[in-house]
This record gives sequence, structure tokens and C-alpha cells, in this order.
Amino acid sequence: MEERKFDRTQPFLCRMYNEDVAPCLDFTNKQLSKTFQDAIESNNLVLELMSTKGIKRKCALTGVMRICRYRAAVSETAEWHYISQSARHRIVAVCDFFTYIRYIHLGLVKKDVTDIYWELMELRKQMACATCGLSPLQ
Repeated sequence: MEERKFDRTQPFLCRMYNEDVAPCLDFTNKQLSKTFQDAIESNNLVLELMSTKGIKRKCALTGVMRICRYRAAVSETAEWHYISQSARHRIVAVCDFFTYIRYIHLGLVKKDVTDIYWELMELRKQMACATCGLSPLQ
């Protein structure tokens, strides 16, 4: 898929960036957070499960020792970074949001504007919950 930057000057998107995306990706490692956000926006972030057991190591985003069962990279050939479960939830919430926005831009969402709005509100809620450390319902 082509690299695409979203127009943050649009009032609705600007508000979602400021109120939802930025807080959700506000980790201790600011540079890596920004790098991951850029990769998410351009649809290049690679996130994978390493093992179901996991190893206790320092989460690249939070800087805290945690069981890190996941790793992430900004491309298939880039350096891998170990991330904790809570960091993964936050990243996935933002990925889900951008995927839906991308689908809207591509014309793949065939819903009424009101339904699209409420789906976006649900995705915003997921980002807020992930930011607070709440796991998504399975």
C-alpha cells in the first residue's frame, strides 16, 4: 500500500490526534513513540508475537522490566523492539483507528455518515481505555 500521511489540519482529525492518538502513544521513549506513530500512519509497522510464554526484559517503549511477548519494527528489515502487553494494546488501538480512517479514505466503508461517526467514537474509546491500561474485551 502506498505511504500516506493523514491531513492533521482537518479539525476532526486534528482533535482525534490531540485527544486520542498522541496520549495513547505517549510512552517514556519519545523518539521510538514518534517513529512507531509514523510507521502506523504509513501502514508499515510490523508487530508480532514472539512466544506465548515471554521473557522478562525491558519494554522498549516504557523502559520498564516486563514480560515482553511481542516485538515491533517499523519495517520487515528494521531493528526489532521488545514490547510489553500494555504497550501492545496501546499500539493496536491506534492501528485499528488508522486502519478504519484509511478504509474511509479509500472508499471501502459503505456506511451512513452517522454510523461512521459512531464507529470512530468506539475506536476513540478503545484508545482511551488502552491509554489507561485497560485490556480490550476478548
